[in-house]
Amino acid sequence: MVDGMTHCIQIFILTDDLTKAAQWRQHLSSSNTVITTAPPKLPRQSVLDLVVTDRSVVGDALSAHSSQLVQGDVGVIAIGSGGPADVTLSSDVTGRELKLAVQLMAEIVQLRRERRSGTEIRKILTHLALSDPLTGSPNRRAWDDELRSRTVGGVDGSRRVCLALIDVDHFKSINDQYGHATGDTVLKSIAEVLKVNVREQDFVARLGGDEFGILFDGLDETSSGPVVERIRMACSDERHPYVDHLTVSAGFAIRNRDQGRRELYQAADKALRNAKARGRDRTEVANSGSSRDSPTGIEEPDHGGKESQI
Repeated sequence: MVDGMTHCIQIFILTDDLTKAAQWRQHLSSSNTVITTAPPKLPRQSVLDLVVTDRSVVGDALSAHSSQLVQGDVGVIAIGSGGPADVTLSSDVTGRELKLAVQLMAEIVQLRRERRSGTEIRKILTHLALSDPLTGSPNRRAWDDELRSRTVGGVDGSRRVCLALIDVDHFKSINDQYGHATGDTVLKSIAEVLKVNVREQDFVARLGGDEFGILFDGLDETSSGPVVERIRMACSDERHPYVDHLTVSAGFAIRNRDQGRRELYQAADKALRNAKARGRDRTEVANSGSSRDSPTGIEEPDHGGKESQI
């Protein structure tokens, strides 16, 4: 029975037949129901649980609750109507049948809301667990998951994985000279530059400190170098408040057929360390002596006569 419900039910009776409205109200009235029959349009802030109606279309009268109806947050009981509804009853429904239908539908609506709320909470918690709180970028845990998914199985030649690491040069000096608040601003700015300079299918994450990682899908040895260098230069060219001059270094690797995700990451990390060791403000590729400086006049090291491929 309706009286057995543990929470107050907001019921909207929607009919043009005043006799029916009075009968339904009488059947459903109890200490834990709030029944509305007028005005025909409920206030937008009203909390609505169920609609009892004999109309085929309820949208116009419930426009303020249309999203709730679509999501199933409002249950619809149709009496003698062929319109869309959760429950359809015959026009000669008894008071007992109507009460039972309302009780069951109210419980279903409550379960729907709890499930949807639980799903939303899980989404929020998952987002928080996989996001860097400072920059809003995916964090190291999200990076590990993405790297694992992109490196499952062998490389078939149709899909290549390029892993690039971006690191701010002399970031400790920035914190020491300008303060950690400015350092945080720099990191957020770098994260935004990376975000707007990659494609939808690429993946950017903050790996920790001032290091960021990028996973490029489909780039090979020829195309990856110019792309990584362009993004690195975009980070260096960005104007950062309170910081006179900022540069970044980059190292990247292309996954080969026999390389696991750890080896791929280590290769890119070694390339990044090479970029740091060779003067910073440059891009280095794994297993190659090629590099490119930014326009700061850093001298190209001797690589045995080989020209830069980046």
